Amino acid sequence: HESSLTVLQLGGAESVPLRACAKLATDYNYAGINLNCGCPSDRVAGAGCFGAAMMRTPQLTADICRAIGEECSQVSVKCRIGVVDTQRDLPKEEEYHTKVYSDLRRFVDAQVDAGVRTFIIHARLAVLSGLTPDKNRQIPPLRYDLVLRLAQDYPELKIILNGEITDYDQINQLNSSIQ
Repeated sequence: HESSLTVLQLGGAESVPLRACAKLATDYNYAGINLNCGCPSDRVAGAGCFGAAMMRTPQLTADICRAIGEECSQVSVKCRIGVVDTQRDLPKEEEYHTKVYSDLRRFVDAQVDAGVRTFIIHARLAVLSGLTPDKNRQIPPLRYDLVLRLAQDYPELKIILNGEITDYDQINQLNSSIQ
């Protein structure tokens, strides 16, 4: 098999089947596994601890990442900056830099302890019920500042910013904010 640059994204909340999937992916020469902890869909997060709901269980997610890592050397996590139950649970402005950021760090720390070094972070909260996936990409405000802060606090990690970056002006604005 030729070496691949393709990373396979998996979703689920049970380490045994996800480890088996990682073994298959490795056998098929995928470059790595990305665990989806960012999907807010009712069919995913609403069905239990899966997708964005996994951000509520950092240790379970870390156990899954550790199990995947036993089969694959490159494990990454796609997540949001956090989760809330409903739209009315969205935090006040000052809570983003306290509770939301603290919860995000707690989640990241658990995954780092499990060997994860790459995070793809959608820069908004996930609302687990009451919003469609489309509305979940519109209503919770984008908070690039929290992802950029995380990247500064964890220079040893690869933090990939995700979420509605649509033109060069935005890229230039983000670049100027981190220099």
